[in-house]
Amino acid sequence: FKKPKGCKKILKKFYTDEIQKICSFRCYNQNLVNYYYSGATEMDAQLFLRKVEEHPHWLLKPKLERDERFSTPADYLVAKILAMEKIQLYLAEEIVKLEGTNFTENRSVDKKEYRWTGEAINLVELAYGLYYTGEINNGNAGIAEIVRLFEKIFNIAIGKPSRRFSEIKQRKRLSKTKYLDQMKTAIDKRIDDDDEFVPRPNFR
Repeated sequence: FKKPKGCKKILKKFYTDEIQKICSFRCYNQNLVNYYYSGATEMDAQLFLRKVEEHPHWLLKPKLERDERFSTPADYLVAKILAMEKIQLYLAEEIVKLEGTNFTENRSVDKKEYRWTGEAINLVELAYGLYYTGEINNGNAGIAEIVRLFEKIFNIAIGKPSRRFSEIKQRKRLSKTKYLDQMKTAIDKRIDDDDEFVPRPNFR
Protein backbone atom coordinates (compact mmCIF):
# COMPACT_ATOMS: atom_id res chain seq x y z
CA PHE A 1 0.00 0.00 0.00
CA LYS A 2 1.06 3.61 -0.51
CA LYS A 3 1.43 5.57 2.69
CA PRO A 4 0.23 9.16 2.30
CA LYS A 5 2.24 12.16 3.40
CA GLY A 6 0.67 14.27 6.07
CA CYS A 7 0.14 14.90 9.76
CA LYS A 8 -0.42 12.30 12.47
CA LYS A 9 -4.19 12.51 12.06
CA ILE A 10 -3.99 11.68 8.33
CA LEU A 11 -1.55 8.82 8.90
CA LYS A 12 -3.58 7.37 11.75
CA LYS A 13 -6.73 7.40 9.62
CA PHE A 14 -4.84 5.69 6.80
CA TYR A 15 -3.51 2.96 9.11
CA THR A 16 -6.93 2.48 10.71
CA ASP A 17 -8.64 2.22 7.32
CA GLU A 18 -6.10 -0.38 6.18
CA ILE A 19 -6.68 -2.42 9.35
CA GLN A 20 -10.41 -2.28 8.68
CA LYS A 21 -9.84 -3.61 5.15
CA ILE A 22 -7.86 -6.51 6.61
CA CYS A 23 -10.62 -7.23 9.14
CA SER A 24 -13.18 -7.21 6.31
CA PHE A 25 -11.02 -9.62 4.30
CA ARG A 26 -10.73 -11.96 7.29
CA CYS A 27 -14.46 -11.74 7.93
CA TYR A 28 -15.19 -12.61 4.28
CA ASN A 29 -12.95 -15.68 4.59
CA GLN A 30 -13.78 -16.46 8.23
CA ASN A 31 -14.65 -20.11 7.63
CA LEU A 32 -11.24 -20.77 6.09
CA VAL A 33 -9.50 -18.79 8.85
CA ASN A 34 -11.28 -20.83 11.52
CA TYR A 35 -10.47 -24.10 9.78
CA TYR A 36 -6.79 -23.23 9.38
CA TYR A 37 -6.33 -22.27 13.03
CA SER A 38 -8.45 -25.10 14.42
CA GLY A 39 -5.78 -27.67 13.63
CA ALA A 40 -8.31 -29.76 11.69
CA THR A 41 -7.02 -31.83 8.77
CA GLU A 42 -10.07 -33.54 7.26
CA MET A 43 -10.36 -31.02 4.39
CA ASP A 44 -6.62 -30.66 3.69
CA ALA A 45 -6.66 -32.94 0.65
CA GLN A 46 -9.34 -30.81 -1.01
CA LEU A 47 -7.68 -27.55 -0.05
CA PHE A 48 -3.95 -28.12 -0.46
CA LEU A 49 -3.53 -30.71 -3.22
CA ARG A 50 -3.35 -29.92 -6.94
CA LYS A 51 -5.91 -31.01 -9.55
CA VAL A 52 -8.81 -31.13 -7.12
CA GLU A 53 -12.07 -31.32 -9.05
CA GLU A 54 -14.36 -30.14 -6.26
CA HIS A 55 -13.32 -27.98 -3.30
CA PRO A 56 -15.42 -27.38 -0.15
CA HIS A 57 -17.51 -24.32 -1.08
CA TRP A 58 -18.44 -23.66 2.54
CA LEU A 59 -14.75 -22.99 3.22
CA LEU A 60 -13.81 -21.22 0.00
CA LYS A 61 -15.55 -18.44 -1.86
CA PRO A 62 -15.98 -18.60 -5.67
CA LYS A 63 -12.99 -20.19 -7.39
CA LEU A 64 -10.04 -17.89 -8.08
CA GLU A 65 -8.25 -17.80 -11.41
CA ARG A 66 -5.16 -19.93 -10.90
CA ASP A 67 -2.75 -22.21 -12.70
CA GLU A 68 -3.80 -25.66 -11.51
CA ARG A 69 -0.43 -27.11 -12.51
CA PHE A 70 1.18 -25.24 -9.62
CA SER A 71 -1.58 -23.97 -7.34
CA THR A 72 -4.05 -25.61 -5.00
CA PRO A 73 -7.56 -24.34 -4.16
CA ALA A 74 -6.54 -22.68 -0.88
CA ASP A 75 -2.78 -22.05 -0.97
CA TYR A 76 -3.05 -18.44 -2.20
CA LEU A 77 -5.79 -17.50 0.26
CA VAL A 78 -4.03 -19.02 3.27
CA ALA A 79 -0.78 -17.29 2.30
CA LYS A 80 -2.67 -14.01 1.99
CA ILE A 81 -4.37 -14.51 5.36
CA LEU A 82 -1.00 -15.07 7.07
CA ALA A 83 0.55 -12.09 5.28
CA MET A 84 -2.38 -9.87 6.26
CA GLU A 85 -1.89 -10.79 9.92
CA LYS A 86 1.71 -9.57 9.78
CA ILE A 87 0.65 -6.38 8.00
CA GLN A 88 -2.03 -5.78 10.63
CA LEU A 89 0.56 -6.12 13.40
CA TYR A 90 2.84 -3.67 11.56
CA LEU A 91 0.00 -1.16 11.16
CA ALA A 92 -0.90 -1.46 14.85
CA GLU A 93 2.73 -0.76 15.75
CA GLU A 94 2.75 2.31 13.50
CA ILE A 95 -0.39 3.67 15.16
CA VAL A 96 1.18 3.25 18.60
CA LYS A 97 4.36 4.98 17.41
CA LEU A 98 2.28 7.93 16.20
CA GLU A 99 0.85 8.18 19.70
CA GLY A 100 4.36 8.39 21.12
CA THR A 101 4.67 4.91 22.63
CA ASN A 102 7.00 2.08 21.70
CA PHE A 103 4.73 -0.90 21.01
CA THR A 104 7.48 -3.53 21.30
CA GLU A 105 8.75 -2.14 24.58
CA ASN A 106 5.22 -1.97 25.97
CA ARG A 107 4.68 -5.65 25.29
CA SER A 108 7.80 -6.58 27.26
CA VAL A 109 7.48 -4.16 30.19
CA ASP A 110 5.80 -6.66 32.49
CA LYS A 111 8.27 -9.50 32.90
CA LYS A 112 6.11 -11.33 35.43
CA GLU A 113 5.00 -14.77 34.30
CA TYR A 114 1.36 -15.75 34.61
CA ARG A 115 0.22 -19.35 34.85
CA TRP A 116 -3.27 -20.82 34.72
CA THR A 117 -3.46 -22.92 37.87
CA GLY A 118 -7.01 -24.17 37.41
CA GLU A 119 -8.27 -26.87 35.08
CA ALA A 120 -7.57 -26.25 31.38
CA ILE A 121 -11.18 -27.08 30.50
CA ASN A 122 -12.29 -24.06 32.54
CA LEU A 123 -10.27 -21.82 30.25
CA VAL A 124 -11.96 -23.47 27.27
CA GLU A 125 -15.36 -22.42 28.65
CA LEU A 126 -14.11 -18.86 28.97
CA ALA A 127 -12.64 -18.89 25.45
CA TYR A 128 -15.88 -20.13 23.89
CA GLY A 129 -17.86 -17.58 25.89
CA LEU A 130 -15.76 -14.78 24.42
CA TYR A 131 -15.97 -16.33 20.96
CA TYR A 132 -19.74 -16.75 20.83
CA THR A 133 -20.42 -13.29 22.29
CA GLY A 134 -18.08 -11.73 19.71
CA GLU A 135 -16.22 -9.59 22.25
CA ILE A 136 -12.79 -9.73 20.56
CA ASN A 137 -11.99 -7.84 17.33
CA ASN A 138 -15.69 -7.21 16.71
CA GLY A 139 -16.31 -10.94 16.56
CA ASN A 140 -13.63 -11.54 13.91
CA ALA A 141 -11.33 -13.58 16.17
CA GLY A 142 -11.65 -17.33 15.65
CA ILE A 143 -11.95 -19.74 18.56
CA ALA A 144 -8.55 -21.25 17.77
CA GLU A 145 -6.96 -17.80 17.85
CA ILE A 146 -8.52 -17.04 21.24
CA VAL A 147 -7.39 -20.40 22.63
CA ARG A 148 -3.83 -19.89 21.33
CA LEU A 149 -3.82 -16.43 22.95
CA PHE A 150 -4.85 -17.92 26.29
CA GLU A 151 -2.16 -20.59 25.96
CA LYS A 152 0.46 -17.91 25.41
CA ILE A 153 -0.71 -15.62 28.21
CA PHE A 154 -1.18 -18.32 30.83
CA ASN A 155 1.57 -20.78 29.80
CA ILE A 156 -0.77 -23.71 29.39
CA ALA A 157 -1.40 -26.34 26.72
CA ILE A 158 -5.13 -26.54 25.98
CA GLY A 159 -5.12 -28.65 22.84
CA LYS A 160 -7.54 -28.74 19.93
CA PRO A 161 -10.49 -26.42 20.75
CA SER A 162 -13.16 -28.53 19.04
CA ARG A 163 -12.07 -31.64 20.93
CA ARG A 164 -12.13 -29.84 24.29
CA PHE A 165 -15.54 -28.37 23.46
CA SER A 166 -16.83 -31.89 22.82
CA GLU A 167 -15.82 -32.74 26.41
CA ILE A 168 -18.00 -29.88 27.62
CA LYS A 169 -20.98 -30.96 25.51
CA GLN A 170 -20.70 -34.54 26.80
CA ARG A 171 -21.11 -33.56 30.46
CA LYS A 172 -23.98 -35.44 32.05
CA ARG A 173 -24.01 -34.72 35.79
CA LEU A 174 -22.24 -31.37 35.62
CA SER A 175 -23.57 -28.15 34.16
CA LYS A 176 -22.37 -27.60 30.61
CA THR A 177 -21.05 -24.22 31.78
CA LYS A 178 -19.79 -25.28 35.21
CA TYR A 179 -16.91 -22.81 35.40
CA LEU A 180 -18.87 -19.84 34.05
CA ASP A 181 -21.59 -20.67 36.58
CA GLN A 182 -18.97 -20.67 39.36
CA MET A 183 -17.70 -17.28 38.20
CA LYS A 184 -21.23 -15.85 38.23
CA THR A 185 -21.89 -17.28 41.71
CA ALA A 186 -18.62 -15.84 43.05
CA ILE A 187 -19.35 -12.38 41.65
CA ASP A 188 -22.97 -12.41 42.88
CA LYS A 189 -21.78 -13.44 46.37
CA ARG A 190 -19.27 -10.59 46.49
CA ILE A 191 -21.94 -8.09 45.44
CA ASP A 192 -24.41 -9.46 48.00
CA ASP A 193 -21.75 -9.35 50.74
CA ASP A 194 -20.98 -5.72 49.90
CA ASP A 195 -24.68 -4.82 49.91
CA GLU A 196 -25.20 -6.49 53.30
CA PHE A 197 -22.38 -4.56 54.95
CA VAL A 198 -23.80 -1.63 56.90
CA PRO A 199 -21.23 0.41 58.86
CA ARG A 200 -22.13 1.02 62.50
CA PRO A 201 -22.91 4.64 63.33
CA ASN A 202 -20.37 6.46 65.44
CA PHE A 203 -22.14 7.85 68.56
CA ARG A 204 -19.07 9.34 70.14
